[in-house]
Amino acid sequence: SSHFVPDKVEDIRKNIVSQQLLNGTLIANKLFNEQRKSEKERRKNERKQESKAAKTLSAILLAFIITWTPYNGE
Repeated sequence: SSHFVPDKVEDIRKNIVSQQLLNGTLIANKLFNEQRKSEKERRKNERKQESKAAKTLSAILLAFIITWTPYNGE
């Protein structure tokens, strides 16, 4: 019977440790998923910026061509 208490304490300790490990794993997974999501979002934003830059450049080039075409005929 005197052996009973340390065994119980050991079981409780093991439960606490395994619970802490589980919590640590869950937190790590959450952080990893958030990081992956932010990377995806960053790439999406970069693509948006590149697309916007390309459109702007195209518009400037088109405006240049249109305005200089009349002088080109002379």
